[in-house]
Amino acid sequence: LKTVTEQDLQTCSKVLNIPKAKKVSVSVYPNPMRANQESTVKISGMSDEELQGAVMSVYNVQGVQVYATRNVVEINSLTLSGLDGAYVGHIITAKGNDYVYRILLVK
Repeated sequence: LKTVTEQDLQTCSKVLNIPKAKKVSVSVYPNPMRANQESTVKISGMSDEELQGAVMSVYNVQGVQVYATRNVVEINSLTLSGLDGAYVGHIITAKGNDYVYRILLVK
């Protein structure tokens, strides 16, 4: 390969095998939810192997963890007893992938 100024360029014939990103979704229902009401956190697009070793946690707007579990499956139950407002949930896999979802707690 040569540049427009006739300089030789070295190329690499190695093929890159970059896997496509998976479509993972996390949904919470009902959302908004009430304090002490059981809700469901459904995870779609993740295999059972990926869920093993995952951690599901929820934080309030001050960054304080209000819920955490290491028992993460495709359909999880969640009950929050806290003040009204917005909460941020994280599902972090054993490989370090972080999937974020939001929860609204109302009166």
